[in-house]
Amino acid sequence: MAQRFELETRFQGLEIRKQELDKLSETLHGWREQLQETASKQAVTELELEEDRKSLAKWESFTTNMELQLGRQREALKSLKESATKKEAQLKERTRQVEAAQVALDARVQEAVQEAVRKLQEDQLRGA
Repeated sequence: MAQRFELETRFQGLEIRKQELDKLSETLHGWREQLQETASKQAVTELELEEDRKSLAKWESFTTNMELQLGRQREALKSLKESATKKEAQLKERTRQVEAAQVALDARVQEAVQEAVRKLQEDQLRGA
């Protein structure tokens, strides 16, 4: 009877340990599932991150190209401005020359008119 009691006690101890192992096994299984979910989420996140990196690289390339284009346009505008400034200076000089010629011409016309008036007066005096 003592042996039977001892066997039953050992059996109950083994049952308790089996239940504990079953619980631990369930816990371990749950942890394994969580780990798989986490790994899956991490893989998705890494894919999204890679897509973001690619998108960022495209934007950086686009931005660099835009900066280069804007730099070329800026240089072209500077060249146009310099050309327009030179043209303006040339036109001002030409305007100054035309005005000087006009003044000289006005003076010659006035002299010619005065000479014609003087001759007319002389002719009138001679004819009178």
